[in-house]
Amino acid sequence: MQPTSNVAKERMAEALSTFMKALPDGVPQEVLDALGESIEIQDGILPPKLFYEIVRQLAVAISIADVKGNILYCNPTFESLSGYTACELVGKQHSILSYNKTPVEVYQDLWHSVTSGRKWNGTLLNKRKDGTPYLADLTVAPVFNADKQVSYYLGIHRDVTQTMKLERKLSNQKGLLESIIDDAPMVICVMDETGKVMLDNQGYKVLMADLDGEEPARFLLKSICKTIEEDFKSLETKNKNFENVEVRVEFDGNRTPKWYSCSGTWIESVKTEADYYYDDVKTRGLLLVCNDISKRRYHFEQAKTNAIKAIMAEKQMIQGISEVISGAIYQLQGPLNLVSAAASMVERGASDPLTLKEMLKQVQQTGQEALDKLKACVPEISHEVHSTININELIREVLDISTEKFLTEGIVVNWHPTPVVPAIVGQGNALRSMIKHLLDNAIIAINEPGALGREITITTHVIEGDAVQFTIQDNGPGMCEDCGHKVFEPFFTNWKKAGGRSGMGLAIVQQVLTEHDGTIDLSHPVGSGARAHVSLPISENS
Repeated sequence: MQPTSNVAKERMAEALSTFMKALPDGVPQEVLDALGESIEIQDGILPPKLFYEIVRQLAVAISIADVKGNILYCNPTFESLSGYTACELVGKQHSILSYNKTPVEVYQDLWHSVTSGRKWNGTLLNKRKDGTPYLADLTVAPVFNADKQVSYYLGIHRDVTQTMKLERKLSNQKGLLESIIDDAPMVICVMDETGKVMLDNQGYKVLMADLDGEEPARFLLKSICKTIEEDFKSLETKNKNFENVEVRVEFDGNRTPKWYSCSGTWIESVKTEADYYYDDVKTRGLLLVCNDISKRRYHFEQAKTNAIKAIMAEKQMIQGISEVISGAIYQLQGPLNLVSAAASMVERGASDPLTLKEMLKQVQQTGQEALDKLKACVPEISHEVHSTININELIREVLDISTEKFLTEGIVVNWHPTPVVPAIVGQGNALRSMIKHLLDNAIIAINEPGALGREITITTHVIEGDAVQFTIQDNGPGMCEDCGHKVFEPFFTNWKKAGGRSGMGLAIVQQVLTEHDGTIDLSHPVGSGARAHVSLPISENS
């Protein structure tokens, strides 16, 4: 019958005790130390061989060296890590693994620590037998004898090459992303689910300074939520993103307000706490990105103001023309009445030469007075200051102020600008007025009988580096064959449906282009309406 495990352990403890009481001669001190340090447990002892097997099977490289650094033992994991066999390593110094790139100060610190009886931990750049380098996370602990003197050194090695690569890669990516985010010309921050700012960039910090220390995220979110009619908790619950919400930021004092276009995206991240390792628990945050659109808004407001000025100027001009024409009708009525009376006298044969002479004098006098009054009614043209102008922006502004008219008339506008055009020098309002007259003519043409469609196509081009050209083409019936240059004459009109038109549109266009050294060419392509090609010289500074 086999003895139970407890009986075996008791016999082992009894045999060890008997051996220790009557030691044979020549037993090495290390054996005595090992046997004496055998761990006693409730059921007996743990045999020393158990610890030896543990060291052999550890997935960590273990080496034991004497006080001179000579290797006495290494486990199989150490052999796999270094590429050397135990036979090749035993009796050799650990310097056999040195790659000769670890700073001398590291080795000096190692030896100073262990020879002073202290444990040392650090990283060494080692090489394997085949010469390939690897990073070793090394812990060296001194082992003391019964006299508390250092007898051995225990080395624990771990290959951390891949860990280092991963850490460096993550660090590089983190640094790159932080640099990109920090240097981005926009306001960026990340808020947690409670609205607390967890991460921000330099643009955010600058805006916070402009707000005298007030958290920009709170102010921006308050304005955003008001605009989209949602609160922050509702956005978080619905996982609702938003984009291009414009917010106006006012500052204390006389500082100019700023406009930001804000977009928000909910992002998820896994919790990093240890107790969530086996749980797929995620936390969400809001990435808020705000672009400073102050310049764009300023240009928009400026274009809007210019458009209003242009509309008001046009209305004032129309009103002025109406008043001048009304005055001309009134003033010319007198001379016409006298001429009618004289003609009537001649027809009746009751004409007295002296009377006719007197009446003609009155006609001449009254006519001259009417002419003088009409000349006095002609408004004085104020000369606008010349400035650098982008024709694409100018056409865009006129299209913006004409949008309502296009919608009312049911007209589709095809706008095909050349992305980058050189600047021209001219009078902005005069050129806007010219473009608007051409568009108005195109709208009238589309409403004429025989129109082929309801589209206006506008393009811009650069002509051999000398001029900028824009083309406006409509789907109207086109020009009459006999019109020719008559269309540029004041008060000429050939419209059939557009009543009340003065016929001054193209005359004004011609005048503006003459003042800007520009040209216009009207054509009537087969199967389409009229096409106007306008060329303006490029600024010498472009």
